[in-house]
Amino acid sequence: SSQTLSEPLISNNYDQAVAEAQAASERHRARYRAWKRKQLIRSLFLFILTFISTWLVGGLSYAIPVMLILFCHEMGHYLQSVRYRVPASLPYFIPMPLTPLGTMGAVIFQGHGVATRRQMFDIAVSGPLAGLAVTFPVLWIGLQGSTYGPLPRGQFLEFGDPLIITWIMELIHGPLPAGQGMFLIPMAFAGWVGVMLTAINLLPVGQLDGGHIAYTLLGRRAHLLALFTIAAAAGMILFQQNYSFVLLVILMLLTGIRH
Repeated sequence: SSQTLSEPLISNNYDQAVAEAQAASERHRARYRAWKRKQLIRSLFLFILTFISTWLVGGLSYAIPVMLILFCHEMGHYLQSVRYRVPASLPYFIPMPLTPLGTMGAVIFQGHGVATRRQMFDIAVSGPLAGLAVTFPVLWIGLQGSTYGPLPRGQFLEFGDPLIITWIMELIHGPLPAGQGMFLIPMAFAGWVGVMLTAINLLPVGQLDGGHIAYTLLGRRAHLLALFTIAAAAGMILFQQNYSFVLLVILMLLTGIRH
């Protein structure tokens, strides 16, 4: 009879445990859905602010292509994270309503210690590749509308031109005449920003894409490479007495040397 009495008790305990587990699971799903809604609202809000800030500094012909480049770059990271089921936030765009860029780019936060090295490499490299896939067509179209012209007299703000932009410009318009400069229309400048941000992101330092890639290939030796990169950049600034890249060195220091 004791065995008969215990069977309903075991059954009731099991049913109660199942019900509690289901309730806990539902509460967890509800909290997760609420968190994702807040994340989506935050991401959309920052996207709109960044679109406005880039529009204010360069107009729609600059804002649309530069936001498209940033969006594709970050979605390259995000979709690869989804593919590997690595927890990652939605892209967070960073507005900066100051000329000439109007933005500081965008970031994605990834779960720490979740991805393998192979997965981390694929996630890190997918962003620059996706961004460049849009940057090059933007550059090509924008540079066709850009021109060479006489340099203005006196002091003026001049940006260095990456070799890829110089090559495309020469392919379209021929060599740069002596005493003249390259004048980019807003769409071409958006391509210039895409090249610059990609180059900065590929520096093998800390939490930059290049830092992630270096860590997957070199392990802890990547920390020494990051330290050497920062030291070399600081040394070049002091040697050339050209302090226009001080902010870049500060950015590398802020991202940290360790992965």
